[in-house]
Amino acid sequence: MNENLQDEKDISRRAFLQAAATAMAAVGIVGCGAPDNVSRDSNGDANGDANGNANSGALGAAPPETATANVQRITDKLFSVSGGAKLKVDEALPFVIPTTSEPGVLLRDKGGKLHAMSARCTHVGCVVVWKNDAQNLACPCHNSQFDLTGKVLGGPALKPLPQWKAETKGDDAIVSI
Repeated sequence: MNENLQDEKDISRRAFLQAAATAMAAVGIVGCGAPDNVSRDSNGDANGDANGNANSGALGAAPPETATANVQRITDKLFSVSGGAKLKVDEALPFVIPTTSEPGVLLRDKGGKLHAMSARCTHVGCVVVWKNDAQNLACPCHNSQFDLTGKVLGGPALKPLPQWKAETKGDDAIVSI
């Protein structure tokens, strides 16, 4: 009888250790998809930027060192981005589409042309950030790199960032998605 009791304790210990190992492995796998401080929703989508900041349910459209522009809805597909026309060459202005919480970014190239695009990386959906020193957009999750027009420069992303039409009106940029 003593032997059976000892066997039950061993099985219980073994089952506990197996369950603990499985749980640790699951935590490790989930953590590989995004930086440690980016949470995931029930669908496995990342929430918050690389610094864990949420933005109206979006993927954290702007890193904390940059302001997110005020966006006003004109129609279902047309939005006014405050201050977008004042954007300087080789600068970026992050914003969030209010109806969809889609992160976006405005950029002005050396020729003075205004570019608007989704700021959601085409690899796994993290929000790209402007790197002034490199003059490109970079994904903080897996280091995909994009140029001022959204073209892939490197990294695991294979598709360019989705482009939106942008024009200026007064001090603002009008973005058509």
